[in-house]
Amino acid sequence: MAINCPNCHTSILEEELARIADATKVLCPSCLEPLALPELTLPLGLATTTLTPAEAGLSVGRKYSLVVVSGPDAGKVLDIRKVENTIGRDGCDLELEDPEISRRHALVSIEGVRARLRDLHSTNGTFVAEKPIEEAMRENRDQFRVGSHQVALVVTENDEVDNDE
Repeated sequence: MAINCPNCHTSILEEELARIADATKVLCPSCLEPLALPELTLPLGLATTTLTPAEAGLSVGRKYSLVVVSGPDAGKVLDIRKVENTIGRDGCDLELEDPEISRRHALVSIEGVRARLRDLHSTNGTFVAEKPIEEAMRENRDQFRVGSHQVALVVTENDEVDNDE
């Protein structure tokens, strides 16, 4: 997992993030501009305590899903219930039937109202605007392609919030 500097867009890898995570002021190793700590989403493997969904990247009161816009599973809605979700054909959190999709094709990591999309070294690639990507940020209604499926990230208000208090 990696984060990107908002100033120079340098990708900071998990190993380096672990090294600098304890610093009181975190600077981008390339441009030396300060990185805002609230923008850092530590990989769950680096967390020393159990995180609530809101702290880990899911926003309380929001519902996340992937909607298949076109392809063999057009119209299918894949509900996202975890911070990190694998997309693929077999044994993944979000499954699509498509021989052009690898068993473990891509990873969607929720970060508030956005999602980080990362290709998992799939055979046929993951595409944004028909360009292959290794990693890209997606916002509400942004689309991407895996295999022969065009998929959109959809973030909505969750009207099923518990009111038992």
